[in-house]
Amino acid sequence: MEARGELGPGRESAGGDLLLALLARREDLRREIPLCAGCDQHILDRFILKALDRHWHSKCLRCSDCHAPLAERCFSRGESVYCKDDFFKRFGTKCAACQLGIPPTQVVRRAQDFVYHLHCFACVVCKRQLATGDEFYLMEDSRLVCKADYETAKQREAEATAKRPGRARPSRPSSWRR
Repeated sequence: MEARGELGPGRESAGGDLLLALLARREDLRREIPLCAGCDQHILDRFILKALDRHWHSKCLRCSDCHAPLAERCFSRGESVYCKDDFFKRFGTKCAACQLGIPPTQVVRRAQDFVYHLHCFACVVCKRQLATGDEFYLMEDSRLVCKADYETAKQREAEATAKRPGRARPSRPSSWRR
């Protein structure tokens, strides 16, 4: 986005109307005053914003998601403009646990190719947040299980398997005689 030089009296007001009246006599000059992409009115403000190769009043350039004014900085994708937070929520890295966007300035935890918010980097069983150095198991669906809960689950599974009545499996000797 660019800010361009001074074109008018600062606001569209009586002064702006006077300027347009004066310029109405000179159509060639009037054509040089850009139209706002947001409201389709001539921009007579002190500064002109340029985004997506179009000109905007500072009051008209707003985030496509939250509608916050974007006079300072904006991010674009396609024909839409966004504030920094909404752009990274929508198009940035997503947390493997909660699927929400992670701003580029936020501290994260990583496990293989997955990225997590700090508060989401937690065991799905006991909900304890995992810290640097903690041992854990990464499940195929990106869920995390601390070592203690994983081993407890494995032990219970082994005990449950041992308690089941055994099934006789037919076995065949390596050589049959008739």
